[in-house]
Amino acid sequence: RGHIAFERDVDQVLVGPFDVDKLALTSPRGPLVDAVRRSSTTVTTLPTAELAASQSGTLAYVPAIDAAGALGLVGPDGTFEALGPLVNDYTFPRVSPDGNAIAFLGALGQYVDVEIYDRLRGSTTKLTQDEAASGVAWHPDGRSLAIASRKKDAAGIFLKQLDGRERLLVATPAGVTSLRNAAWSPEIGGVV
Repeated sequence: RGHIAFERDVDQVLVGPFDVDKLALTSPRGPLVDAVRRSSTTVTTLPTAELAASQSGTLAYVPAIDAAGALGLVGPDGTFEALGPLVNDYTFPRVSPDGNAIAFLGALGQYVDVEIYDRLRGSTTKLTQDEAASGVAWHPDGRSLAIASRKKDAAGIFLKQLDGRERLLVATPAGVTSLRNAAWSPEIGGVV
C-alpha cells in the first residue's frame, strides 16, 4: 500500500513496502541504491539524511557523492532527475504534497532562508528574507508551510503562505534555543 524510508545507523537509508493498516513492512527492506548526503550544518547536532517524500510518492534527496550539491528526484523505477541549478548551499529538502515543488533551507551569509524550487517552471524563489530558519514542513494543502525561524522581533513556528502572508503558530518558549523538525499531523490537522 506504500513504502517507508528510514535511517539505520548513521550511514544507511533503507526503503521497504509498508502496510499502513498493520503498521508493518510487507516484505524485506533494502538499502537506497545511492548514497544520501547527511546534514553538516549547525542547524542540527546529529547528521540527518537530506531526503523527503511527498504523499504522492515522490522522493527527493541530495546525493552524497555530488560535491556540487545537486538536488534531485528519484522516480519509482529508481531513475534520478537532477534539479536546478541551485546557487546556494542548501539543506532539508521537503517535497510538496503534489510533488511539484521542493522547499529547502538555503544558506547565504549569516542567514538561512526558505527557498522553493518549482519543478514545472524550473525556477527557484526565496520565500523568506533575512531569517534564521531551522526547519520547514509543507501544509497538507500545498499552499503554505510551517517554518521554524528566528526573526528580529519573534521566534517560533510560523505559517507562511506562498503569497508571503504569515502568522505565528507557536512561539519559542523561554529558555528554548530553537524549534525544528516540524511535521503536519493529518489526523489533527495541526503542526507537531
